[in-house]
Amino acid sequence: MIPPQFTDRLQTKEVKEGEAVRFTIRVSGRPPPEVTWYREGSQIVSSADFEILQDGDLHTLYIPEVFYEDSGKYTVKAASKAGEAHCTAELIVEGTEAGIVFVDLMSGRRGPSFAMSSKTRTVTNARITTEIKCFS
Repeated sequence: MIPPQFTDRLQTKEVKEGEAVRFTIRVSGRPPPEVTWYREGSQIVSSADFEILQDGDLHTLYIPEVFYEDSGKYTVKAASKAGEAHCTAELIVEGTEAGIVFVDLMSGRRGPSFAMSSKTRTVTNARITTEIKCFS
């Protein structure tokens, strides 16, 4: 018996929201280990959103369209009677850019405009604190 060992480990990925991402590992061991994928500690089940693929000792987690909420730590566990091994990487998803334009409803005049990622922001000036929530 030979304990599981990663010959190709997970790599941190940085992608834009809406793109596809592929995590790939290669693992060896005797007996061949069972591979399980996790996101932030929760097991991932193969679906249209998270495809789990295997070709011999090559294992892949494919996400055809990532969203900001998919960001986080991804872990793969390889386990058999001989032992287990883990490896972890991070998925960083950059939010899409959203443009904000303020318009005075009484006069119709345009106020300041700015672009920001699709994250909640708090804007403070001398008199007012405003929280801007962005949703996809």
